[in-house]
Amino acid sequence: MLNSRSNRNSFRVALRTDVGQTGGVYIISVAARILEMHPQTLRKYERIGLVVPTRTMGMLRLYSEVDIARLRLIKHLVAERGLNLDGVQTVLSIFNRLVKMKLIVEKNSDSRLKIAITDVLDEIFDDLSVEFS
Repeated sequence: MLNSRSNRNSFRVALRTDVGQTGGVYIISVAARILEMHPQTLRKYERIGLVVPTRTMGMLRLYSEVDIARLRLIKHLVAERGLNLDGVQTVLSIFNRLVKMKLIVEKNSDSRLKIAITDVLDEIFDDLSVEFS
């Protein structure tokens, strides 16, 4: 497990929060090459619900930039943090709730509270080695 801040910063995942990046663009073989993962691993992650690529009319899987970023995070959690897939599911569930909270806070809070909550959330995301772009 990575403990020092310098080691944590050696891996960063940039997640885009804009809606335009959600459409699938990469077929499974291209996504597997980008991620340096076996296509069967991507199928397994889909089967257990870690990632849900869109499908074409012909049922081909299409992975979006958001899917690729999520898969990079999964790969990091398994390979570098030593989590099993149940642990990854738990982390992703918490992560999704934190992202939702961050977006709500950015839109609705008064400025001092917004800054304080955003700082705490940013620290959590930093610990998870995640950046927003």
